[in-house]
Amino acid sequence: MLEACYIPNMPAIQVKNVPQELHDQLREIAELQKCTIGDVILEAIKQEINRQKHTRWLDEVFAHPTGLKSTPEERQAFIDELRAERDAR
Repeated sequence: MLEACYIPNMPAIQVKNVPQELHDQLREIAELQKCTIGDVILEAIKQEINRQKHTRWLDEVFAHPTGLKSTPEERQAFIDELRAERDAR
């Protein structure tokens, strides 16, 4: 039998009022992936955070003063500049 593991000094999140249907779906996914419901939820959180980062980055691209009116080369140069700034962080 698997036992829940607790890692000291690691933050915990508790989600309350989860609809039964959603909980059942999470359990099904966890069983299919042979992992825990917590693992499924953590993966979903990671994916959402990455999606949010990507969305914010695209917002910067589209907010650029030249916008979509610039040439493909200008847009590519701006995207390369944003990537360099992001990678420097």
